[in-house]
Parts: sequence; C-alpha cells; structure tokens
Amino acid sequence: MAKDIITYVIKAKTDFDDLYISNKPIDKKSTIKYSNYIGDAREFDGTEKSSIDMTRHKAIKKVYPASYFVDTEEYND
Repeated sequence: MAKDIITYVIKAKTDFDDLYISNKPIDKKSTIKYSNYIGDAREFDGTEKSSIDMTRHKAIKKVYPASYFVDTEEYND
C-alpha cells in the first residue's frame, strides 16, 4: 500500500485576515512574505531547511493520496 503524501501550509495567527506564507524563510532574519490567497501559499513537506517562528503561526496539514502525484512524460509517436 502506498503512503499518503503530507504537506503543510503555514498560516499567520491574526484576527483580521487569513495570511499564508508564500516564500521559504531560511533563517530567523529572513523576510517572510504573505498572501491572503491560499493558492499562493507555499507547501512545506518537512524536509526543507526553513526557520519560522511558530508562536506567531500555525500549520495546516494537507494529506494527498500517493496516487495524486503522477509522473508524466510526453511521447512523440
């Protein structure tokens, strides 16, 4: 049985708007860029080296069935 693919979208803890991280901050001094459109949110799979202060953010877990990601190739016959 294939394993599910798990990623996370990081959302700022705010009362006024939904703000999602749209870049990959690599250290605590990096600028974090936000978008209020979830489609712009960057997905993290836990293997990246990123630094996010999670006291100001929360993670939203996204689970995809393994069959969701399919390798495609174009064939020219």
